[in-house]
Amino acid sequence: MGSSSVSPLIVTGGKGGDVGVHDFRYIATRIPKKHKNSDNDEQKFSASSTAGLHNKHRDQNGNGMLWYIPKAHSGFFLTGSKDRDVKLWDAKRAKLVYHWQKHAR
Repeated sequence: MGSSSVSPLIVTGGKGGDVGVHDFRYIATRIPKKHKNSDNDEQKFSASSTAGLHNKHRDQNGNGMLWYIPKAHSGFFLTGSKDRDVKLWDAKRAKLVYHWQKHAR
């Protein structure tokens, strides 16, 4: 599988446009950890938002394809919405990095 590690972060999206960032390490132990942003709120991105990063690497496992973000890029993900906006987020700092408005298909 190589020397790269898999990020412990999970990004989820909801029907209402909410995006959450969860940490495997704390889900497994059932001990919650709240990530804080600059407003001291729990880390939750609500936006016209969806997960991904154009520079992902992949590897095969027994159950199919395993996607992961290399260590150099851990913490970044893209979101998209019905209004065609695309946003790049930094999960570690809970901040918007870049916003592409009305992205063409």
